[in-house]
Amino acid sequence: MFNTVATAQQQPTNGGFENWDNIGSDNREPSNWNSFKTADCHLGAFTCPFAMERRLDRETDIRPGSAGEYSVRIFSTSAVGIIANGNLTTGMINMGSISPSDPSNHNYTRRDDANFNMPFTNIPDSLVVWVKFNAANSGSLARISTSIHDDYNYRDPEDATASSHVVGKATLNYPPTNGEWVRKSIPFDYNFPANDAQYVLITFTTNMTPGGGDENDEVFIDDLEFIYNPNTVTITPVTDQYLLVDEAGTALTATELANAASQDATITREWKFSNTSGSGYASFSSPETGATYTPQFNATGTYYVICESTFGGETVTSDEVAIHVSETIPNIATVTPNATQNLDVNESGTTLTVAETPAAASSREWKYSTTSGSGYMSFLSDEFATSYTPVFASSGTYYVICESNFAGEIVTSNEVQINVTSTSGISEFEESDIVVYQNNEKLYLDLTNSSFKGEKVSIYTVDGRQVKETAVTSNAVTAINIDFPNGIYLVVVQSANASSQQKIFIR
Repeated sequence: MFNTVATAQQQPTNGGFENWDNIGSDNREPSNWNSFKTADCHLGAFTCPFAMERRLDRETDIRPGSAGEYSVRIFSTSAVGIIANGNLTTGMINMGSISPSDPSNHNYTRRDDANFNMPFTNIPDSLVVWVKFNAANSGSLARISTSIHDDYNYRDPEDATASSHVVGKATLNYPPTNGEWVRKSIPFDYNFPANDAQYVLITFTTNMTPGGGDENDEVFIDDLEFIYNPNTVTITPVTDQYLLVDEAGTALTATELANAASQDATITREWKFSNTSGSGYASFSSPETGATYTPQFNATGTYYVICESTFGGETVTSDEVAIHVSETIPNIATVTPNATQNLDVNESGTTLTVAETPAAASSREWKYSTTSGSGYMSFLSDEFATSYTPVFASSGTYYVICESNFAGEIVTSNEVQINVTSTSGISEFEESDIVVYQNNEKLYLDLTNSSFKGEKVSIYTVDGRQVKETAVTSNAVTAINIDFPNGIYLVVVQSANASSQQKIFIR
């Protein structure tokens, strides 16, 4: 067994438990990890052989999505009424008493033997591991204990002396997982006396209480990993701003979030800008270093503003905000909400509203297309208000926009996607022997040769407006009076549990 030390973002050695020592023997253990077979036992020649029995094994039951082939399983045993918990650690198990709760029973970092310590000098934000905990008692709690400590033979459970050497801890007691693999994410707490990370002591046990639980309780463990969050800086609001020359815009605010390693670092910042998105950021003539910055530019153009924040020695760049500066403010039409809507046929969606700036348009019209970005058409029922509620009589994908007329300048808004599917609970019935045709001022629905038992027929415009509804007769021809404008209409024939729909152009 051996340990390695990385220079940055260290991970637990053999955290996937792919590598094992002494495979094929009763002394098998995961490389860099230890259990009872390598324990330091002080219980005497008669008791130690029992106490040092193997309570782990290599398993091919791995967590979902793992790239590895193996996991480790630890399990508890019982003798003369005493439960010995399954125990796996990066350190050494010290067995000093037959009483499980005796302080002489503990795991510890043994610095003088590389087989029983894990050097570690990083400051991770959390520990992630996959576990599967099976226990006889649903109230049992297994335990994960991770302690980063300084140059000391730290022990777990700790005594008063050991507690002063702790840099950070990630600890979790958790219930049975009902036979399922579960991902556990455990944040580190660094509110401890020490600050010189040198080692990490990791321990998995089948029960949080020494001697607790039941015989044959078991924990499968796989893919142990330290998570290092990045330092981040975000600015709000991130929406584009449209300003006049020398006009003050909406104030931007920078929010820095330091990771665990940078909690005590000094944070400084500077706002910068560029005329090119994504690069070339330069300082303002008077450096802007506050938590907020109000954009203001004395020349036309588009400016991309960011905040550079320094966490100790690391500089992080925020997202961009585009500031559009002109001699006159452009006319803009913005439709909200812009989220995609998923509707049934003939179902009314969430009302869309257009906001027009810098002042309301002289007129507007809502339009739609079945192709994103082009081919927008008027609705048969003209939509000229500042709001529009989407409803469509035919399944498909529609893209809705508002065209706003600012005294002759037509501005097209952003697009809102509307996905329309057949009505839930009603199946579509498609038959070529359902005939729909027009003759002069009447529309005829011919079900003479159809097995479809129609009860009513509804006629809709393509944008979902019902213009006619009447009863129909099965196995017969139904005549329907029509006085509609020229255009495409949807004819929907319905029975109690099915529907059939056809499009027809009425002249």
